[in-house]
Amino acid sequence: MKNPKDPAAPRAARAKAAPEALSQDAVYRQFADNPGKVLGYRQLSRRLGITTKAQRDELFDHLKVLRRLNRLELLQNDEYRLANPTDLQVAATAPKGRKTPKKEVAKDAASAILPEEEFGQDPIIHRRRSAGFDHVGDGPDRPRRDSNTVIGTVALATPRFAFVVREDGEGDDIRIFTDQLRYALDGDLVRVRLRGVRDGRLTGDVVEVLKRQRVEVVGRLQVQGSIGFVKPDNRKSYFDVMVPPQELHEARNGDKVLVRITEFPEHGDQSRNPVGTVVRN
Repeated sequence: MKNPKDPAAPRAARAKAAPEALSQDAVYRQFADNPGKVLGYRQLSRRLGITTKAQRDELFDHLKVLRRLNRLELLQNDEYRLANPTDLQVAATAPKGRKTPKKEVAKDAASAILPEEEFGQDPIIHRRRSAGFDHVGDGPDRPRRDSNTVIGTVALATPRFAFVVREDGEGDDIRIFTDQLRYALDGDLVRVRLRGVRDGRLTGDVVEVLKRQRVEVVGRLQVQGSIGFVKPDNRKSYFDVMVPPQELHEARNGDKVLVRITEFPEHGDQSRNPVGTVVRN
């Protein structure tokens, strides 16, 4: 029989320490420490050192609660970003590493006021009020505008994307894909929500067209049946203008025309074209 004090004697296996519970604070701080940055689910898992299925489930639950509390915003493909960067002071004063009991998480989620409950079911009213619009006066009840937005002027680059030149002159121009331009044209003044960095460039989405600099385009008229479509001469343009029969004003197929846009589709309705009327041919 081997002496237990003998170094060559086999040692009893040490019990592995249970993984530390993941706190909601730790998840939120990943975004608070990187305002404006878009973080994916897998990227968060690596940053937080998540290795077990239980921890992954816990991360998913925390993200879901933070969304319900309007502290995080889900973009697409499990990518998240800070919903309200002005809330960073709250995160900075919160104690680090504090574990959030499950009862407290459930209580916060239950007490959270969903946007639909606060602003009703109308999506347009909700989008404008959550951005700080449609409120009279500047009292304490008025929601604060998202500080993660900037104002700038559109400069079309290609039919696929444009740049917005910041009005404040700070930082680089913002690249915006044309399906997120809300049909803005060259020179239009817009409000942009920053999304993060892609291929080394700052990107964003137009959330509001503040002032349309021009609503007239020159192009070649193509008549299909009784409806006309004007394809702009500007190669940077990214949409055609539809002209109803009563707005053709004797213009014919193939004519070079000047058309004034009278109606822009709602954002997200990519199946429609802006509607216009022929001013001159």
